[in-house]
Amino acid sequence: MSIRFQEIYHKYAGLVFSVSNRIVLSPSVAEEIVQETFVRYFERAEGLDNDDPKYWLVKVATNLCFDELRRRTRSRLELFSTFSRLIPMFTTTIGTKVSNRLSSKLVLENMNPQER
Repeated sequence: MSIRFQEIYHKYAGLVFSVSNRIVLSPSVAEEIVQETFVRYFERAEGLDNDDPKYWLVKVATNLCFDELRRRTRSRLELFSTFSRLIPMFTTTIGTKVSNRLSSKLVLENMNPQER
């Protein structure tokens, strides 16, 4: 790891964390985004023209945050979809049991004591 990379990390890690945490609202996820942002910077640093990588780092971190938010939304939608399929089965089962009990009770009430 070059001294230049270390300097850039120490200079901008706090900013990248702050921006990330404001978007994802989770310090642990923001830390992961900081790590991923700097890994990407390290892999591409030689190809970047800009002497000041501040804007590049913030842009990459912001994109990673939006990717995380999309992933969360997709997970919630999948969970909702699963529950949506299960709820009718569950309510139908309960509804059938209640209906059967009410029907049995009604039949018993209409029977004379000898038929019970």
